[in-house]
Amino acid sequence: MQPLLERLWSIARRSRAALVTSRTGTLLALAVLAVMFAIALDAVFRWPAALRWLVLGAMFAGAVLAWRRRLRPALAFRPTPIDIALRLEHEHAALRGRLASAVDLHLAGTDRVDPFAASAVASVTASIDASTLRLPIRTEPVRRALVAGIGTLALAGLAIALLPGPSRIGLERTFMPWTDAAWPARTDVESLMGDLSVVARGRPFSLAASLERGDPSRERVRARYRLERDGASGAWEEVVMTRQSGRRFERRVPSDADAIEFLFESVDDATGPQRIEFTTPPEVRSASLLVEPPDYAAAVRGPQRFELGPGTDRRSEVPASQLAGSTATLRLDLAKPMPLPDPGTIGETLV
Repeated sequence: MQPLLERLWSIARRSRAALVTSRTGTLLALAVLAVMFAIALDAVFRWPAALRWLVLGAMFAGAVLAWRRRLRPALAFRPTPIDIALRLEHEHAALRGRLASAVDLHLAGTDRVDPFAASAVASVTASIDASTLRLPIRTEPVRRALVAGIGTLALAGLAIALLPGPSRIGLERTFMPWTDAAWPARTDVESLMGDLSVVARGRPFSLAASLERGDPSRERVRARYRLERDGASGAWEEVVMTRQSGRRFERRVPSDADAIEFLFESVDDATGPQRIEFTTPPEVRSASLLVEPPDYAAAVRGPQRFELGPGTDRRSEVPASQLAGSTATLRLDLAKPMPLPDPGTIGETLV
């Protein structure tokens, strides 16, 4: 009876190994493909952190469900010789009613105390060649699952070897959504406001930016700004900028405040914040221009003074051309003072 029992135990071990291998390979392939698919979608759509948390939660829930429904039952599957004997009886009509009962009598020890049981067990043992017992196990699903699992692991390893940087970023963003890992920017937005720090209050005022990298006909450029009034900053507002020509984008914003803080954003890039103050422009009451001739003409031409008025009529036009090298000094009478290199005057040499 011992060779028969060993054969039944061998069939039981192979059955369990086939089931565990099949389910492990399938679940491993699905898990690797799910991670790769999530990373690919994240690389395309640049998911925010909240959505990456949801994806991580969904993958964790799927892993728990797969463990409970598929893998844990496979690991818990431990058929006994009696189970295998009953399965063999189902496959072979000649064994029905004999093999399982003989195995049960022997395992229970009945054949050692009951002559009739011993006779039945001996009869079955003598009539069955243990080496011929076969339990059909479908190897094709096991082979496919094993190839799928190993293949997806190899594909993932190849991706990591060829693209270590993007792979690291993708894995970090997928499994650690709380970090600040980010994909390399596909666009590059730059501010066109330069070093501008003061503009006139209440006048038409536009923010301008340039999309240096990316398709300006498809990409959107946004401006985020907040206004400051009486020392208090308002809430951030976001507006979509309008493409003008080429890569230039503009958007008119309010200027009836004390200052504005702003930055520009594309789908995956942003500029640093800038601040511009709004001030009431000075009003020119009158202006005069003093033109002093150069040294080479001082003997034949004296200084000339031109009254330019408030700069809003024809008096603001100098009636005649001046000699090269002349020194021009502009004097302004302002209703509101403004910072000048020399208060009230601006000097410039004509070339």
